[in-house]
Formats: sequence, structure tokens, C-alpha cells
Amino acid sequence: MRVFKKLRDLMVFGLMLQASVGFACQKRLFDKVFFEVNSLPRNFVSYRYDPCKQVSGAELQTMVEGFVDEVIQKKEPYKNFTVLQKRDFNQEDGLGLLILKCKKHPFVIKFFRESREGLFGCSSRGFVANILSHMNGGVSNHMIGFSRIKNLEFIKNKIVQDSELKERLSTPRKWFLLPKQNRWLEISNDDGQSVKQILKIPDTYCIVSDFVEGERASFFNSNHRDICMAISNEFKNRIDANPKNFLFESRTGKVAIIDTENFLVMTGTQKGTFPSYLSWVASLTTKAITSVLGFNNKCKI
Repeated sequence: MRVFKKLRDLMVFGLMLQASVGFACQKRLFDKVFFEVNSLPRNFVSYRYDPCKQVSGAELQTMVEGFVDEVIQKKEPYKNFTVLQKRDFNQEDGLGLLILKCKKHPFVIKFFRESREGLFGCSSRGFVANILSHMNGGVSNHMIGFSRIKNLEFIKNKIVQDSELKERLSTPRKWFLLPKQNRWLEISNDDGQSVKQILKIPDTYCIVSDFVEGERASFFNSNHRDICMAISNEFKNRIDANPKNFLFESRTGKVAIIDTENFLVMTGTQKGTFPSYLSWVASLTTKAITSVLGFNNKCKI
């Protein structure tokens, strides 16, 4: 218990030292123009597997805003959404990341909500979030979320240009959504040494994605691990090779890349390829240990 407490205190102290670095990273991550251009359209959006069926972006917006009210009021279960994952969500303060499936339409919602303090210090989001924040130089999960659609564009462009990848891989469509309950957080690099800069970031936003039908790849299946590692290698480690981020799409026979955050940003690692899944895990483990100890933990954007 005493050893764990010392490790925790060391991690929190390290996060404080990384705050100024984290500001520089976050300034490069949030692009307001890109966010607006890639926001959910107000007019109709077709279903992935049945283009003749549609839902208006305005309807989805209204449903999401109703859900945000439920979160604020701590009402559960939610009227229009089923929870798929809440590991990184604090129900008490309504902050963190929550993954939902729309009950009425085939779309998945990734809901992000954070406090100003949480943009730099992830201690309230759990052990894994703390480790990642050390590895990437102090960038929170809230900010990494902004990389998902930009990295998706990179992935799609590479697939389109490679006929072999085009036959094997697919991706869901994704859009940003800004609920009316959003408040703009102002953060600065007020370290007393450089010119003061202010960055405004939404405290609440969502990513709307197609619901993809299929079988999720399994960590316990060695063939699945090899397939996921090979795909990650195609993109030089910009995609997380964890099998949970891939689906064997039932209707197309392709492997769908469903989680598209920029893995280089999330882990602070470099572009590269790995000969095996085990070597990839070993590399990440080494990076995590050296980062917690205060080495090699600068933001990589």
C-alpha cells in the first residue's frame, strides 16, 4: 500500500510538471475550423447498411442534448441511448468518456465532458489514464478525442490509394457534434516564462459514428492479434493494434477500423512497425515505465 501511494504521488507530481508541455500539445490538437467543417450536418444522414433510410442531424442533435440533460441531472437509464462502455466516466460528476448506442437509429455516440482541471490532470479518470498522460506529455483523453476524425481522414486517404487495402479494410463515417449545453473552457500557458496564450476548448462534445455490424476481434485469438498488428503496421503505428478496436464486418467481409484516435499522440510514441504483437506490447510497456519515472515523456504531435 505504501509503495502504491508513493507511485501515485510521483505520477501526480509528474502531471503538474507536464502542464506547460500539455498546453502546447492541446493547442495543436483542437482545430476549431476543422471541428466545424466536420460537424454533423443538420439535414439528413443515411444509414450505413440501408441508404434508403435516413435520420436528420437535427433529430440526433436533439436526442444528444436530451441525454446531456440526463447526465447533468444524474438520470439513468437513458431514454434514447444504451451504454456500451463507461469505464472512463465518472457518474457522480458527469465527467469523462461515455460510449453509447442510439436505440432508434444505427449510430454510436462517444460523449466527452471534462472540467478545466481535468484537461491536464487525469488522476480522477483512473490508473490507465494517468499512465497515458505521462506517456504523451500531459494530453488528456478529452483532447485526444479531437484527433479521431483527423486521423480517420488520414486512414481513409491511404485506403483509397491502395487497392489491396481497399479490398480488405473499411471505416465508419464520423462527425463532431456540439451540444447546446457546451461551455467553452479557457486555458493558458501561464508559466511566467513565455508569452501568454489562451485557448478555448469545448467542455462537452460528441463524436457520432456509424454502428458497424460484425464480430469484434479477440485478444485471445492469435490470428486476430496478428491481423490487427499487420493493419497497425500499414499505418506506421498511428492506429492502436488492440484487437478491441477492430471488427470483422459481417456484411462486407472486411476488417473495420472502428477506433481511430491518433495512437502516436495518445501514447507519445514514434512512427514505426513491429515484427509481432508481443514486441509491440513490450515497446509500450517500456515506454510507460520510463515515462512514469520521468524519462521520454514529451508530446509527439
